[in-house]
Parts: sequence; C-alpha cells; structure tokens
Amino acid sequence: MTKCGFLVISWITVLLFRALLSGRSLVRKSIQAIEYMKMNCGKKSLFKVIVIGEEGVGKTSLVRRYVEGRFSIRERNTIGLNLSTKEVRVDDRAVTLQIWDTAGQERFLCLSSCFYRGVDCCVLVFDITSLDSFKSLGMWRDQFLIKADPRDPVNFPFIVLGNKVDLDNSHVPNNRVKEWCQRNNNISYYETSAKEGTNLHLAFKALSTKALKREADSNDVPGIPNTIILKSRANDQKKSKKCEC
Repeated sequence: MTKCGFLVISWITVLLFRALLSGRSLVRKSIQAIEYMKMNCGKKSLFKVIVIGEEGVGKTSLVRRYVEGRFSIRERNTIGLNLSTKEVRVDDRAVTLQIWDTAGQERFLCLSSCFYRGVDCCVLVFDITSLDSFKSLGMWRDQFLIKADPRDPVNFPFIVLGNKVDLDNSHVPNNRVKEWCQRNNNISYYETSAKEGTNLHLAFKALSTKALKREADSNDVPGIPNTIILKSRANDQKKSKKCEC
C-alpha cells in the first residue's frame, strides 16, 4: 500500500471513530476532504503531523489558528483525535500537512498509540505558564518514539512550541527550554501564541522543510539496488541436471 493510501485509510478510520464517540453521522465536508486527498496526494508531498502534549496547553487552539486563522477562548478539550489539513509551499514545493491533534489526557495515551505509526513529524507543545507541562515533554517524546518506532529516531523531525506567550506570567525560563532542546538533538524551539498567531507559520514551515529533507534522504538510501534481477527456477533446474558431481 502506498503512503497516500495508508493516510487516507487512517483518516477514514479516525472519522469513523469520532462518529461513534459523538453519536453523529460523518459530515459531508469530511468525505469531500478525503476525496480531495485521493485525487491530489500523488501530485504533492503529503506529510502526517502529530501534535502532542499535556491537556490544556493549547494544542487544538494552535492548530485551529494555523489552519483556519481563528481563535476561540471557549475551545473544548479534544476527545480522542482531531484532524485538519493545511496546504503550504516550501521552496516551490507543494506540501499538504495532515495535522493530527491528540487528546492530552493519560486515558487517551493507549488510544492514540495506534495512530503514531506512519507519522512524518511531531510537534511537542507545552504551556509557558505551566512548568509541569514543560517537564512532561521528555515523557511525550519518549512515548512517541517507542510507539511510532521511526527508522531513524535520532534524526526524526521534532519541533517544540512554547504556547501562550501572549500571557505575561511565564514560569518556564527560556534558557531552560533551549538547553532541553539542545540535549535532544537540537530540536527547534518556537514561542507561540494561539490567540495572536505568533510564530505559527514560521514553525510549521520549518517543520515542513525538515519533513521534505527526511523524505529526500529516505528516497536515497545507500545499499539498495534500483533493479532486482529475478532468475528463472526452470533455468536453474536445467543447469543442475547437467551437473555430473
């Protein structure tokens, strides 16, 4: 199965799951989005992005601001998973980001683990007004790497977003965050605001660039021949009959 087909099937699975949770039928808009992806995924790069972090750090608000350009102070907690898509251009390349916003509650950790497979890049989010949400970043990162099991975990594309920078009561020193990111293979860090949209486009563009580089590297893996020659067993059998050992 192609990567595009896998992502489309994953999307359908999540929509069905959400429909069961809410007790509502699938909306026509979601079906149209799936059909759009089927038609266009072969023409551009398609990346699966997962957004993880503690409950209440503003993951859903960040995604909504980035994708839809709007912010709601009454954003409800995510139940299971939310999915959004964003079309961007990076160095004249068309890129579609399929962004999976996950619930932060511990009881949803096992639920979301099956969706970690096939993720191309990961966004770690914490609340700059909550030191505990920052301290949990290591746990979220480790859990992701265990469940996603990427081919090259050391160089997997992560970014860290310190959200709610619009609030003037930060409890997480900036240098402490940068030290943590440096220890974890120099993860890029951005201070963001879902309310004001601060640094969101910059952060996701950087993430898209990382994903494109990873895609290019994975398409040029050394040691794998481009052509595989298949030999006929019949010819081998004829040769074996001539052997007079």
